[in-house]
Amino acid sequence: MPEVLVVFDEPIWESERASYRAQVCGRLADDGLWEGWIEFAPLGGAGVPLRTPRETSQPHRADLEYWATGLSVTYLQGALDRARRAERVPPPVVKHVTPSLFPGPAPHPTPRIEVRPVAVLDPFAAYLQGEAVLRRELNALSREQLEAVIAHYDLAALAGVDALPASDEGLVALIVATVRDRASARAP
Repeated sequence: MPEVLVVFDEPIWESERASYRAQVCGRLADDGLWEGWIEFAPLGGAGVPLRTPRETSQPHRADLEYWATGLSVTYLQGALDRARRAERVPPPVVKHVTPSLFPGPAPHPTPRIEVRPVAVLDPFAAYLQGEAVLRRELNALSREQLEAVIAHYDLAALAGVDALPASDEGLVALIVATVRDRASARAP
């Protein structure tokens, strides 16, 4: 259920004659994160309500509230411009007063691009400092980062495995063994 987290007192002007009351709304999204968007209610009866696409995703409701309290008038002015460009969908007609004008943020005008993590460690360079150093560096990484190292350096193919180990310890062992084998093969 959407919630209004912050309502701004200062009107946001679109032009000399049209102004809006801005409010930050949020809800728990399907991905488990709190998504926040900004809604604009016309003041003085002129104009239609507007909303931005998702402006932020935060791990907790308190983080979303903190983000919302730090927004400046300049940011809100830019958000009003983004709301104008977003797909315009009229708010649902309801018989009772709800604090949020929309059930969620406006759809993004462009498709979201999934960004894959990059390798944050060169296992071959770390191995040159010693196997213990490599193990220590690898044990400090998340599973996603370990998988990124394996993918970036094509270590699964070099090791001849079709499926990655289920545990982080297994991923570390795969990386260390593959790097050790490659380093020994290169040694004179």
